[in-house]
Amino acid sequence: MTLGFKAGPTYGGKNKPSLYVLDSNELNSAAKRDIDAAINNTLHLSPYNYPKVETSSMDIIKSNVEYDNFLIEILERN
Repeated sequence: MTLGFKAGPTYGGKNKPSLYVLDSNELNSAAKRDIDAAINNTLHLSPYNYPKVETSSMDIIKSNVEYDNFLIEILERN
């Protein structure tokens, strides 16, 4: 099931320095770009796993606000 992710735009040193700043400022866009590539790649490289990757990937996409609230909640617990 990792074939789709390995073929992604940033896997294995394919990430470019120009994306570092953009990605660090907008985690949701970076995650969505990589997930979309993984879903597309899985469709072509491992069609059997496509439904699993597509369904599980939707749980990963969060906005920066959701990430911030999640981290705040964790910090407030401790």
